[in-house]
Amino acid sequence: MDLFATLGLDATLFMQIGVFLVTFVFLKYVLFDPYFAAFRERAKKTIGQVGEAEKYIEDTRILEKKYSEAAMKLNQEYKAIYDKTRSEAVQTYEQKVAQARQEAKEEVDKTREQIAHAADAARGEIKKELPQISALISSRLLGKELH
Repeated sequence: MDLFATLGLDATLFMQIGVFLVTFVFLKYVLFDPYFAAFRERAKKTIGQVGEAEKYIEDTRILEKKYSEAAMKLNQEYKAIYDKTRSEAVQTYEQKVAQARQEAKEEVDKTREQIAHAADAARGEIKKELPQISALISSRLLGKELH
């Protein structure tokens, strides 16, 4: 005990150690344990939420890829339908135009034939009246009537 006395330690040392231990035990159960439990719970939730968020992000990427592929497939189907319908419409258009051209050609040919007949008929009438017209022109030029 001489050593304790020379260091200036006496019986209050044990009281101080006792007070420290009681205070430490009290603070441990009242303050530190609830604080660290809350800290661990928060860390667990945060890390868990980060993992869950990463899972949702990955699920979102998978769904986005899936729907993108589905959209591309639908796009191709619509394009095929559009191309088929368009080619059918172009074919129908070309048939109608060809038919209209044929009808127009027939009508033009018919009209030309009618005009040719009318011209031939007019020439025939002019040929019949040609001697009379010639005589009339000659008499007018000469100033007297020819019989």
